[in-house]
Amino acid sequence: MDKARPPRPTINFIDKYCASSINWFSDVRIFEVLEQLHLGMLSPIERKTLPGIAEVVRLANEQSLYHFSTKSPRIKSTLNKSKAIFYFTRLKKHKNICNF
Repeated sequence: MDKARPPRPTINFIDKYCASSINWFSDVRIFEVLEQLHLGMLSPIERKTLPGIAEVVRLANEQSLYHFSTKSPRIKSTLNKSKAIFYFTRLKKHKNICNF
């Protein structure tokens, strides 16, 4: 079996933030859509719509963003679980913010 190509780099912050979730996706292109969504959400556009994000990240159209957000099979449950664990561990380190 061929080895998958590495994802295209975006900006260092987003690459590092999304790196832990690369194993969730069987196709590197789906992972790249995740990075593009993050890049679009951090962009200075006024309204964070899929067409607006597609324009900012220089996609031909928003179709890949739409399919990722609506039809990705494991995205909702996996992202929710991992983000909850991530934020819980971060909050636990800062005991002056909340008591766990």
